[in-house]
Amino acid sequence: MSSQLSLSNKAAAVFFAAAVTLSAMAPFSSARAADARFVSAGGMSFNLKVQSIKERKWHSVVRQERDFSCGSAAVATLLSYHYGRPTEEVEVFDAMFAVGDRQKIMAQGFSLLDMKRFLDARGYTADGFRVSLDKLAEVGVPAIVLLDLYGYKHFVVIKGVTAEHVLVGDPSRGIQRYKRTDFGKLLANDIVFVVRTQVEIAKANFNLVDDWSAHPSAPFGPAVSQSSLANITIYLPGTGTR
Repeated sequence: MSSQLSLSNKAAAVFFAAAVTLSAMAPFSSARAADARFVSAGGMSFNLKVQSIKERKWHSVVRQERDFSCGSAAVATLLSYHYGRPTEEVEVFDAMFAVGDRQKIMAQGFSLLDMKRFLDARGYTADGFRVSLDKLAEVGVPAIVLLDLYGYKHFVVIKGVTAEHVLVGDPSRGIQRYKRTDFGKLLANDIVFVVRTQVEIAKANFNLVDDWSAHPSAPFGPAVSQSSLANITIYLPGTGTR
């Protein structure tokens, strides 16, 4: 998608940039970001790369390929986006499936032990610990946790924690934001699975602004001020009448 607009001032540029961004919220037929080209009245131009909300939710999460492979996708997400080691889910899946209990995996999915063995074999020391979200936030590293979603056990990656919210990379839904109280109710247990090596790399890739911006809180107040409704004039398209 490409557009060229003539802008008379900076305010118009901001307006149109916002308009193009909003138009990009509709799902694209492809997973690529779109380019919008802006040209000012003075002849200066710039390009703005925009993404749909759908695309933004997957910018730092590896999507699971099978309904029972959230564990392998969570490990691929952890390595790719928090430890600087690009990893495809198929690599993790094939390695863990080859040495694991295949029938159990197909019925219940991968276990933390499967994940630990995979990471240990690649030079990472990983273990599960019983710690609170407060402690995880204090340490400041990403972690894999198990959620209970209406009886369905599902692994996700905790990508950030604040006083009020938890940001997760969900292999089935992309980046999701939860209130801490709500997230606590979804935890299947109090075990967090973390990598204990390369801690500084992990800290540098936790609570990233770019990840939080993929699932932002609404920055505006009410869409319409009730006190000013009387000042709004509505014209019917093409009629010039109210």
